[in-house]
Amino acid sequence: MIQEQTDENLIARTLSGDRQAYRRLMERHYRTVYRLCRGVLRHSEDAEAVHEMRVGIRRLRAALRLGKAALPVRRREALARELQWLGRELGSVRDLDVQLAN
Repeated sequence: MIQEQTDENLIARTLSGDRQAYRRLMERHYRTVYRLCRGVLRHSEDAEAVHEMRVGIRRLRAALRLGKAALPVRRREALARELQWLGRELGSVRDLDVQLAN
C-alpha cells in the first residue's frame, strides 16, 4: 500500500515513473510544511518550527527535482520558484533568530 511506504521507497518508485508515488511524496511533505507554517504564524517565538519548516521545504524541493517527469514543466518550475523564495525567506528569519540568541 503506497500510504505506508517510506520516502526512500516512494523516491525509487518516482524515479521509475510512478506518478502516484510522486504525488504521495509531495503530499506527505507539503502537509508538514503547511502545518509548520501555521505553527509559526500562531507562535512566532518558536524558532524550532522555523528550522523544521526549512528542512521540510528542502525535502519538498528535492522530491520535486526527483519527480520532474511527474509534473508539467510550467507547474514544476513555478512551484520550484515559490519553494526557493520561501526557503530564502525562512533562512533570513532563522539567521536573525540565531543572532538574537547569541
